[in-house]
Amino acid sequence: MNLKNPICLALDLKTPDQALNFFDQVKDLIGCVKIGPRLVNILSQEQILSISKSVPLFVDCKYFDIQNTVVESVRSAFDIGASFVTVHAMNGKGTLQALFVLEKELNQIRFFKILVVTVLTSWTEDELEFNSISKSIQDMVLDYSNKILQFGLTGIVCSVHELQLLKDSRFFQVTPGIRLAESNHNDQKRVSGPKEAIEKGSKMLVLGRPILQSSNPRETISLILNQIGVS
Repeated sequence: MNLKNPICLALDLKTPDQALNFFDQVKDLIGCVKIGPRLVNILSQEQILSISKSVPLFVDCKYFDIQNTVVESVRSAFDIGASFVTVHAMNGKGTLQALFVLEKELNQIRFFKILVVTVLTSWTEDELEFNSISKSIQDMVLDYSNKILQFGLTGIVCSVHELQLLKDSRFFQVTPGIRLAESNHNDQKRVSGPKEAIEKGSKMLVLGRPILQSSNPRETISLILNQIGVS
């Protein structure tokens, strides 16, 4: 799929009315829209399908469970209109193999890409240590990226700081933690600006609060597009 532009709006709002009204204001400017567990749970299937008919839909629930549960959850997301769905890299090799088979199957119907989440952009090395992980963030991302390629998956989610590790041209790199210069980082730790992310190879920029909290969201989106050289 050739996205209209790399901006993926993280539609992290609390109620269906807030989310749908905001989406209607900006849907003509964005390349993709992301909904997480909150909106997946409170929007109806008809509302989610309606969103997916306007803009490519990214369902971000980071599925991590036994193989059958992960595979069927991803299939269900496809059924409600998702073009992109996240799973966690810590899923076992059997699950990753099954997801590759599923991705191939669903692409016979329409475009569909599974995105494998490596290390959350809200995490630092301290979080890894707290969770008894002795590797560095960069080592983990490199390890995960090599493993998912073994099974044929190419969609990967990481911060801009790890993009230089993803040397293989097959990767479709998605970068959360994108902030504008004046933005508050909030709970994100490994952040970057949109221009830097594109220059380092990102194919999709996930932005939530810099747009959602803007006094003029359309102007903010236009500013970002101008920064990354998209008219």
